[in-house]
Amino acid sequence: MDKSGLKELFVEHIRYLYDAEQQLVVALPKMAEAADSEELAAAIRQLLEETRTQLSRLEEVFRITQSSVKGFLCNGMKGLLQDHDEGIGAYRAGPLRDLAMIASAAKAGHYQVAAYGCAVAMAERLEMEDVVDLVKRSEEEESAANGALTEIAKRILARAGDDVEQGPDEGGDDEDGGFGDIPAPVQAS
Repeated sequence: MDKSGLKELFVEHIRYLYDAEQQLVVALPKMAEAADSEELAAAIRQLLEETRTQLSRLEEVFRITQSSVKGFLCNGMKGLLQDHDEGIGAYRAGPLRDLAMIASAAKAGHYQVAAYGCAVAMAERLEMEDVVDLVKRSEEEESAANGALTEIAKRILARAGDDVEQGPDEGGDDEDGGFGDIPAPVQAS
């Protein structure tokens, strides 16, 4: 295998991850503010701190690989955040919106676990052990965060009882926790 081609692919992959993490740095404070459960808000604030640390790690990877942090747009994360906006915008503050928020955060987390896992595999093949350690720590944090959010969802469900039977608000509520600044996806004709 041509290692120069693999290194180029690896760096491109890291650039997408870097953009995904930057998008989350913008979105997570809004998510924490929109959370009804203080436990969920605290967990999201913790995710924000981890995301900032993950960005620092990726910056270190760029330094080690002597690569620039060029502007790549991670459309995958952008789409996940748009889905998040639509999902939580349909519910008024309360357990259902918190559960919708956790579900969308889990999707983003799984996306990141998969992306970091691929980055680990490529870095191992490139024999960049210092890079492997950096991206593996981020992969493990993302996986642990998913588990923690699942446990919070279980506690919210247990506390909510019959309150989770309420349906979405009619017409949504973008003012109350959504990310209205993200444009809607273009529909295929």
